[in-house]
Amino acid sequence: RRPPPAARRPAAVEQALGAGDVELAARIVYRHHSRMVLSGQIATLERWIDSFPPGSCDSDGLLALSAGWAALSTGRATDLRHHLDVARGLELDGPLPDGTQRFELACTALEMISAFDGVKGTARNAQMLVDAGEQAGPWAVLARSQLAVATSMLDDADHRELFAAAEVATRAQPGVHAVTIAQLAVCEVRDGDVAAGDRFAEAAVEELADHDLSAYPLVAIVFCAASLTAALVGDRRRSRERGADGE
Repeated sequence: RRPPPAARRPAAVEQALGAGDVELAARIVYRHHSRMVLSGQIATLERWIDSFPPGSCDSDGLLALSAGWAALSTGRATDLRHHLDVARGLELDGPLPDGTQRFELACTALEMISAFDGVKGTARNAQMLVDAGEQAGPWAVLARSQLAVATSMLDDADHRELFAAAEVATRAQPGVHAVTIAQLAVCEVRDGDVAAGDRFAEAAVEELADHDLSAYPLVAIVFCAASLTAALVGDRRRSRERGADGE
């Protein structure tokens, strides 16, 4: 099995840093960081960032965002807030190397997923990215899933259509897609169709396994949903296993 493209490109980062071109090296990292984040290649991303001179993350907006996503993925909330604050305090002309057209939108994506502004803030940021469409680059797809989740938490309406639309929109991003399917599983449970919910949850678990994402911290909700649905259909053994998988 060949490693993903991002994992095969450390030489380009090393060469740029070796030539003293920190800005170019940061652009190379940023070009690949969204794919690395969404595919769970966080250890590789952190190695790239650690190879930069001290203080680089506090002066380069792209590197600050990349470091912020790495911190998010490893549960370092203080570092995440710091990197996000740094990025928000910098300016950078677009388009960006990952296809995002404006630096502001890239900052909004990290702010959205950080949820520092609560559910309403997440919904607001997600809507901004959804409205931006292709200008939001790789984050537009993630925003659709986040918008559905945040909106469903703000009121008691049936948001099945939002999740169904997000399921279609996220099919190219397995981790995000699996989380969206898990949310659909919860919708089915709420509507009283526990068996359908269990099928959705198990499909999400299978998708993670197929793409080697089961150990990725940001998809733990999939195993929570699968543990719940397994318990509701009376399969206690599987419920315990799914719960353990999400730890």
